[in-house]
Amino acid sequence: MVYDDVDGFAARYAQARDLGLEAMADEMFDIADDGSNDVMTIAKGDAEYEIENKEATNRSKLGVDTGKWYVSKLAPGQGCHRGIFAT
Repeated sequence: MVYDDVDGFAARYAQARDLGLEAMADEMFDIADDGSNDVMTIAKGDAEYEIENKEATNRSKLGVDTGKWYVSKLAPGQGCHRGIFAT
């Protein structure tokens, strides 16, 4: 946190911090939207089945949850627990 606004530094710092938080939120959306490895195909005899790849979906959930926790620590009271990032 910057307390002394020397030559407008505090405002520039706050803006940079907000941009960083937005970038982290965008990354969480990218993780959540990436379904490329969510399904895997297994073969049993002559038949093939598509099943959920729990390792990939759990890793994605962990990545989003970790990001939400981290953002909530960087910007407490900025919506992280008021529904914007809440699960």
